[in-house]
Amino acid sequence: MSSLPFRTRPARLDHASTTDLRPFLGTILVRRGRVTQVQLATALDEVERTGRRLGDILLGRGWLYESELAQALAEQNGVDYVDIAARSVDRTVAAKLPRDVAEHFRCVPVRRTSSGAMLLAVADPADVDVEVLRILVGTEVEIGVAELSAIRSAWPHCP
Repeated sequence: MSSLPFRTRPARLDHASTTDLRPFLGTILVRRGRVTQVQLATALDEVERTGRRLGDILLGRGWLYESELAQALAEQNGVDYVDIAARSVDRTVAAKLPRDVAEHFRCVPVRRTSSGAMLLAVADPADVDVEVLRILVGTEVEIGVAELSAIRSAWPHCP
């Protein structure tokens, strides 16, 4: 279990348990031409059998690149895609979030936005409790989606 000093929400696993009106991830990926209907159906069958996330299954089968998943998750959640591999992480901003918290939420602070909020790159917005993060860092928080591998590479910038 988590060693964090606060309770967190469990990740939302599917649309069946929510009144959320966001488009389905699979619909976005098919519309973008990133996966076929057959690949999606196969992956959804595996989701049913294993409980694993759709994106993880598509990545594991080699049917999707990590950047394609991140961009689709950004679209699904109405946030920006953040290419942190190409953009330097501001060490001063990154130091505001303890590494264990960053690892727990699979995120990394990237920079300050023009509004003064902290931009957090997250692997999946469904995993993040923005209110908890806002309280922890003591400032407004905006999220964007980035590849998990890029986020993990940036963790050494967190204390």
